[in-house]
Amino acid sequence: MENFLSRFEIEKQDLKLIQEHLQIISIEKDFKVNDKCLGFIKILKGELRAFILTPNAKEITLFHLKENDECIICSECNIDGISYDVFIQSTQNTSIAIIPSSIFQILKEKYPKINNYVLSLITKRFNTLIKVLEQALFTPLSSRICNFLKENASNNTLKITHEALANHLGSAREAVSRILKELEKEGKIKLERSKIILISL
Repeated sequence: MENFLSRFEIEKQDLKLIQEHLQIISIEKDFKVNDKCLGFIKILKGELRAFILTPNAKEITLFHLKENDECIICSECNIDGISYDVFIQSTQNTSIAIIPSSIFQILKEKYPKINNYVLSLITKRFNTLIKVLEQALFTPLSSRICNFLKENASNNTLKITHEALANHLGSAREAVSRILKELEKEGKIKLERSKIILISL
């Protein structure tokens, strides 16, 4: 958090205010963050997943927040007149630092650099939202699965269940499992228990 604060030439009294209200929270894996007014957060360790729900209650992953990433949770507390329903879930044991929304609002109003930074974060997230929705509407599920596997695999391996993959893509588990089996028959991947190995995607 100190690296973040040093970018904006914050006065000593405001640094003290932040230190007095700064919160460090540990979140267990798969915990869903229900507080809609967290404020500004920085990931110290672990990972959070941001997702939206479709009208038929399917989850579509928007983005992941990993170590050292920063985000506004949630925007209605920090950007006047802008509100959207994004849900947050930890994908592993995670620690986050939080500047509460009430304090961050004061900083945003006082320091133009912080306000501009917040606007850039919100713009980035909205662009991500548009991209994800475009893919959900116009890109075949098989292509979306392949793209997801390539983008998220580490050393050609991704530890994930079919159910979790379906949630990421806002699809049904049965449809995802069928396509994964087709990809395995084609020799492009190998399926193991809660694991997908990329061979020639």
